[in-house]
Amino acid sequence: MKALRATAILLLSGAMLAGCAGPTPMVSLTSLGLPQGGKPLADVTIDTSPDGGIYQNPDPMTVVMITRAPGGALIKQSGSDARDWAALERYGDFTFVGIAVRNKGAAGSDPQLNAMQIAADYAPAGTSSGPLSHFYHPMFPLALLSLEPSDQNCTLHVDPGESQLAVLAYPPISATPSIVWGVFDVFAIRAPFGGGLPGATPDWRLTRCTPPQPPPT
Repeated sequence: MKALRATAILLLSGAMLAGCAGPTPMVSLTSLGLPQGGKPLADVTIDTSPDGGIYQNPDPMTVVMITRAPGGALIKQSGSDARDWAALERYGDFTFVGIAVRNKGAAGSDPQLNAMQIAADYAPAGTSSGPLSHFYHPMFPLALLSLEPSDQNCTLHVDPGESQLAVLAYPPISATPSIVWGVFDVFAIRAPFGGGLPGATPDWRLTRCTPPQPPPT
């Protein structure tokens, strides 16, 4: 299995939430068709820094769900991305990764979840070139589903001692019982499909994710 790769990556770090123009699109759990319940699939601890690297917050992250589901509800709310996202439906159901992040540090955590990628090994045949190749090489999330407002980096704010649940939506991938998922040069885990979202979850805020940009050279 090839390692997670990217032409550019943002390290998990602290970030100020950018203002969002206009109302935030909402998507219901029912319309997404995502499962509930089930056992956690994988665990990892990430480090976030509210001050640029001097102080590090340890943030346990649990993968609670990996599933495939139709992308129609996302496409309906995706605005200017609707045409491009609809073109992905030829490859099947979209891929959803549910995570729970807990802040065990003494300051706020703001992991930028646009850096979380699925290994490009799982890209469907025929996507290595052409108009859809940028969705797969590398494969960053299309959108974040969260209960709190976010920004174009799909930042998830977690206060000390608190936890947040979020779902990252990815393009359709090849049929496989598991995926390799993580952040390039930070961590990579293999997790199976399964699990579900804990508890009855209300409507989600939908934030379109901008891929991470190259660091200054």
